[in-house]
Amino acid sequence: MALLFMDGFDYYISGEDMVTKWDNTYSVSEEDTKLEGRRGGRCFKIDYNGHMYIKFFNEEDQTLVFGGAMKIDSYEFDSYGSSFLVGFNNTYEGSASTFYEIILRVEGSTLIGRKKVSGSSYTTIGQSATGSIKLNTWHYIEIKCRIHGTSGVFILRIDDKEAFNYSGETFYSGTEVTCVLGIKGRKSSDVDYTWWDDMYVLTDSGEAPTDFLGDCMVDTIYPSASGEYTEMAPSSGENWECVNETILDDTDYVTGGLGEKENYDYQDVSGESTIHGIQLIDVHAISEGSIIYKKPLLSIYGNDYSGEEVPAAGVKNINATQFGLDPESGEAWTSDKINKYEFGVKLVE
Repeated sequence: MALLFMDGFDYYISGEDMVTKWDNTYSVSEEDTKLEGRRGGRCFKIDYNGHMYIKFFNEEDQTLVFGGAMKIDSYEFDSYGSSFLVGFNNTYEGSASTFYEIILRVEGSTLIGRKKVSGSSYTTIGQSATGSIKLNTWHYIEIKCRIHGTSGVFILRIDDKEAFNYSGETFYSGTEVTCVLGIKGRKSSDVDYTWWDDMYVLTDSGEAPTDFLGDCMVDTIYPSASGEYTEMAPSSGENWECVNETILDDTDYVTGGLGEKENYDYQDVSGESTIHGIQLIDVHAISEGSIIYKKPLLSIYGNDYSGEEVPAAGVKNINATQFGLDPESGEAWTSDKINKYEFGVKLVE
C-alpha cells in the first residue's frame, strides 16, 4: 500500500458532511468548511480546539507521510501542552481529549514537534525557525511520522524545505504501530481559525507514491455523461445527471441491485503536471441495519478494472478508493489517460 487518503474538501457543505468520509469526529460544526480554499474552491476550516477530525489506517508498524496546505489567522494556541494542529497515534481508541503520541503545535511563528513522555506530559523534539509561519498565508506542511519505541521518526517540511528531522524513541507506551491521524482546532474560541486544503496521506512503502510529494493540489472532477454501463435506475432524468452535483445532495440518485454496474464519463483534466494518484469517491445510502458489498469500477478500451471489495453500510456514507498507478498500464497517471477512463461502481452479488 502507499497512497491512503486525499481530500480537497470541495464537495462538503459543512463539517457535518465530513463524518461520512473521515472515520471519527468530535464537536463537528457547520462552520468547519468554507468557500475560502487556496485555489477558489472549498477548504477545511476549524475553529474551537474541541473540534477534531480523525482518520484510521491499518494497525501496522509503518511510517505515515502527511501533507496539506495550512493557514492560520492568529498565533493563539490552547495552553494545554497536549493540544495540537496535527497528531499521530497508535490506537483507534480515544476522543478529542486523547493524548496523542506525536503532535505538531504552533508557538508564535514556529511549528513545534512534541512526543508524549508520560500521561499528558510532552517534550519538544523539533522546532522550525522563527518566522517560518506567517499569518493569513497558505503554507504547505508535510510530516513523516513513525511511532516506535527506539527507532521512531518525525520529520517536518514547510513549503518544500525541511524544518527539522528527529529520529529515536517516539512513544511512551503501547503498541509500535502508526495508525491514526488527527486534525484539531487551536483555541477555545470561535475567532482563531485554522484552514486546511489539498491534503494527502500515504505510507513510505508499497506502490508509488511513497515519499513526500511537495506542494500539491487535489482537484475534484464530476460526472459529465453516461458511460458504458447504465444498469442502475435514475430517480429522474439521465443516470449521470443524478450524481453530478458539486456539493453533496441526496435529492436525486441512482438505485441499483446486486450484480449491477454503473459508470460515467467525467470532466476532462488538463495540463501536464505530475499526477501522484487518483481517488474514486462513492456516495451511497442503504437501509439502516443492512450491508452490501461493492467494488470501484474503472473502464478503458473495453476492459474493466476494480479495487478491493468493500462493505457498504449506513444511511449515508462515502467510500474512497485510491489508485496510485494506472491499473491498465501499471504506470503513473497522465491527464490524457484519466480523460479516457470511465469511473463507477459495481454491486457485488
